[in-house]
Amino acid sequence: MKNLSKYLKHWYYFLISILFFIGLAVLYIMYATPVYKVTATILIQDDKKGDGLLKQTAFSDLNMFHTVKNVDNEIQLLKSYNLLERVFKQLSLDSRYYTDGTFREKEIYGRDVPVKVAISKLYNGAYDTEPKIVILDDSTFTYIADKGERAVTYSFGQLIREPQYECRVLKTSTFKLTNKPIYFKFNNLKSMARAYANGRLEIAPVIKDANTISLGVNDAISQRGIDILNTLITAYNQNNVESKSKLALATIQFIDDRIKYLGKDLSAVEQNVAQYKQNNMVTDVNADAQVNLHRADDYSSELGKIDLQLKMLDATESYFDQSVNQSTLVPSTLAIQDGTLSALINRYNSLQLDYQNLLGVNEPNNPLVINAKQQLINLKQSIQENLRNIKKGLQLSYNNLASNTARFESKVKTVPTIERELLQRNRQQDVKESLFAYLVQKREETALSLTAAQTDAQVINSPNTGDGPDSPKKPLILLYSFILGLIVPAFIIQGKDHLNKKVQHVSELKLLPSVRILGELSHSKDKMSLVVKKGSRTNISELFKYIRVNLNCDATNGASRVLMVTSSMQGEGKTFVSLNLGATLALTDKNVVLLEFDLRKPDLLKRLKIDSQPGITDYLSSEDTNLSDIITPSGVAANLWVIGSGKLPQDPSEELLNPKLDQLFEALKKKFDYIIIDTSPVGLVADAFSFERHVDATLYVVRYNYTNKMYLNTIEDIFKNSKLTNPMIVLNDARPENLENYGYASTDYVYSE
Repeated sequence: MKNLSKYLKHWYYFLISILFFIGLAVLYIMYATPVYKVTATILIQDDKKGDGLLKQTAFSDLNMFHTVKNVDNEIQLLKSYNLLERVFKQLSLDSRYYTDGTFREKEIYGRDVPVKVAISKLYNGAYDTEPKIVILDDSTFTYIADKGERAVTYSFGQLIREPQYECRVLKTSTFKLTNKPIYFKFNNLKSMARAYANGRLEIAPVIKDANTISLGVNDAISQRGIDILNTLITAYNQNNVESKSKLALATIQFIDDRIKYLGKDLSAVEQNVAQYKQNNMVTDVNADAQVNLHRADDYSSELGKIDLQLKMLDATESYFDQSVNQSTLVPSTLAIQDGTLSALINRYNSLQLDYQNLLGVNEPNNPLVINAKQQLINLKQSIQENLRNIKKGLQLSYNNLASNTARFESKVKTVPTIERELLQRNRQQDVKESLFAYLVQKREETALSLTAAQTDAQVINSPNTGDGPDSPKKPLILLYSFILGLIVPAFIIQGKDHLNKKVQHVSELKLLPSVRILGELSHSKDKMSLVVKKGSRTNISELFKYIRVNLNCDATNGASRVLMVTSSMQGEGKTFVSLNLGATLALTDKNVVLLEFDLRKPDLLKRLKIDSQPGITDYLSSEDTNLSDIITPSGVAANLWVIGSGKLPQDPSEELLNPKLDQLFEALKKKFDYIIIDTSPVGLVADAFSFERHVDATLYVVRYNYTNKMYLNTIEDIFKNSKLTNPMIVLNDARPENLENYGYASTDYVYSE
């Protein structure tokens, strides 16, 4: 409660501080540019997990576009400099536009911009300029290239040539006349792309090990942030579609080459059959030959298919062996009926696309690029090993079929040679035709799949903003300003207490061992030295009366009470306390005498406006001076007397060792009820210690906001070692912030260890 009261006494400081900081917060909110948080959520479709729509189409058996997506790689692609720069170019963000607002310069965008700057060329220093446009009418405007430069009138669409740039100012679809000037600045799209990639664009997975990605961007204009995210998602999908199209086009080219080659073979076979029939006039085939040749034909057909697969295997092996094809896509092996090989080649093509995309965004020594390249090398080795295994198996099948074919063909020898040869030619023609038809069908399917290629990013939550700007957060700023308004004055008050070397509160004295607090005296606006008078009801006079009560001033058995008043340094009010304490005691009809024993800087008589006259030093140094000669009425009360210091001695310390000092006190005790000694400060000289044998109690004056804290060690030493008789502290000049119980003197405080 004491610490709280210390702050409550300065409540007006807190009020002013709170109003000040809330005012600053309001000004900041008024002038700060609001920033909106735009967010979106997309799903990166993975065909292997069934996310893609391709599995539901009629061409899903092709298995060409089924790829596994790595979320980390896709995030890197979304943050790629090239993709972001492409987005900014599409949105024409190479320039920004501003106009004068109520409290600050206001940026405008989209439909709010009446004109558009079409940049032709940019040179050094263009990004440091801030041109201004003032629309005059529907066809002309005033152009100021930079601050301080002259204004030039141009027509819309006219080329503007400046040392730093060349541009044209065009009217937009939302053009309208306005009196406000329009400022614009050029943007470095490459720097913008780097800034967005390095932090301004926030992209992260929504859930770990999931294909859902959250995109976020902060922008002063919410619509621009929405446009950036929408365009980014569209550009990303277009990029993926283009990658898939490359694979499909490569496959189509490969099939076209095989169709062209097979077409020549088929044409040659057909011509051979026609020529043979014409030469031999063949019209029909014997039924028995048909039965014998039927099974041979089946085996021959299988031999043809295996032969085609072996050729395609050779072509695929040759494709991998050629160094020129190391960074291109592998055409699909449509004729090879092996699921493992198809999966490996599709995986290889998918990794090749990812590798090329990563290489376009990152340096070759990037860990992601190196990892993708190593995966390609490993996968290539697996494919080559698989090709060799398939080739071995097909070769064995081919040998078995050839053996069976030879066995059945031996039966045909009984058939006339012409008929047999005709059937052989027809068989070759059928095989070529079936293979040709198969390739044509697959080419059409691949072409149709090219048009059906779908986007990889499916929008779950479209780009949108919250109910208001993300910053500045008005309630939070006002709360912080209110808290700051409380903290700053508290720190100042606390710091002031720590930095202040003066005694501020009674608690500082209570920390000293065995210190006894006699009472507190409030600050008096009255400049008079004497504040205690008969009939006085002032606050400070009542405080002196409480000190009198605390002293237990009633003398026992008529014995005199000797009180000494001292302090640590000059100016703490010991003479003031001595004088008013004497006046307070005199009000009880007791005889009181004040001794001006400050033999260095006496001030008692001066305060009572009594002229200098023989005093203590005269009595001690002269046998002719009697006690009655030095006692003077105070003029304050009938029973209050005063003895001045007299002539100031050269060595006051030696003077206090005079044997007549004992006689002086013995004589005064017989004549007066109370003897009050106003002595020199103990913090400067040791005079006060000379009175220890005569004193019954010592009043040690400490003045608030005046007594230096370094004297607390002196006070502690006096109380701890009992260097003064019955010492008690009187706190002087207490103001409201110092008083423990303001209004009346405190009770008798005693603090001990």
